[in-house]
Amino acid sequence: MKEEFSFSLEEINELIKKEPKFEIFIEKFGALTRTVNENIFESIIEAVISQQISGKVAQVIYNRLIEKVKIISPENLLLLNEEEYKIIGLGKQKSSYIISISNSFLNGEIKEDNLKLLDDKKVIEELIKLKGVGEWTAEMLLIFSLKRKNVLSAKDLGIRKGLMKLYEKSSIDEVTNSFIEECRQKFSPLNTLASFYLWEIASLK
Repeated sequence: MKEEFSFSLEEINELIKKEPKFEIFIEKFGALTRTVNENIFESIIEAVISQQISGKVAQVIYNRLIEKVKIISPENLLLLNEEEYKIIGLGKQKSSYIISISNSFLNGEIKEDNLKLLDDKKVIEELIKLKGVGEWTAEMLLIFSLKRKNVLSAKDLGIRKGLMKLYEKSSIDEVTNSFIEECRQKFSPLNTLASFYLWEIASLK
């Protein structure tokens, strides 16, 4: 189910207290929200489809998949063969990921309800067991499916670019993993809110 992920005014003001440099950008962009899909399985499939292609192309392929199976479920996706995935626009590797992930959910290796009870670190540990799901994908699922409030992805280029601009670094190479960890500790427990603004800052010319 799609719904909005937003933060309160109190949380926004708390982020400004933690890092006053955000204030000018918060005034510029206002309160930010993101659309999330609370169905973890659907979100994982959408994330796998999106890997290494543009958002527009990924949406076309995802819409074709919905058209084909009507409901994105492990059972329905396992009914499709390689040729049908190919017609939809998915190559051998991605279709094999989708089949493997579907099997993992169907056989109970991954339980959606259990994931919701785990802390962020444990969720990532569980999700990266899935074929085709790496740490970055797992972190995005924490935000865009589980609505976790304290996620700052060191593997996300947009986050790195946003931090470079926020702190007026001369190069993205200066945004090291240790620097990101310092920022993570500073912004906690509002790292996801910081991420929302960093993505917007990254897009500024």
